[in-house]
Amino acid sequence: MITYAKIIRSSRKEFDCLILSTNELVSAVCPREILKKNHLVVGDLVELIPIESDKAKMEVCKLIERKNEIFRKIVRINKKKVVAANIDSVMIVTAVSKPQYRPSLTDRYLVRSHQWGIEAIVIFNKMDQYEDDSSFDLKREQRKLDSLGIRWFETNSKGKTSEFDELKLKEYLNGKTAIC
Repeated sequence: MITYAKIIRSSRKEFDCLILSTNELVSAVCPREILKKNHLVVGDLVELIPIESDKAKMEVCKLIERKNEIFRKIVRINKKKVVAANIDSVMIVTAVSKPQYRPSLTDRYLVRSHQWGIEAIVIFNKMDQYEDDSSFDLKREQRKLDSLGIRWFETNSKGKTSEFDELKLKEYLNGKTAIC
């Protein structure tokens, strides 16, 4: 019997997979002939079959076509290396202070997200440490993101950010596969 699952952790030829119909976590192995054709990564959707000799494990029998890929280019051999697949959102988490906010780094990730065809979300962290007289204009950055249609949220670990913002983020990501 074939089971559909999503790879949530990858380690060479062994994978932790989440069965889509039951949300059950299972361990799976992948035969060499499938790995020769495809480099399986976190986020891949796969078909699994039970292993007769080991009831605790499953075997990947097929990779389902990817809707998108996060990759990096290996220039010296002119090849792309896929590091994740089927991602709904790229979360760009950036501190507003300590270390100092770097808009060029955020912009670089926004460009890559666009290149991959994946929605970006910017999360401004450490809002409890932000002061309006800091070296950058947070409101201007947020207006820039608004004009580009990019969602952004504010958060921190001290509880100064409104619970509403954090609730909006949780609701927004519910049921999505996101990567930071």
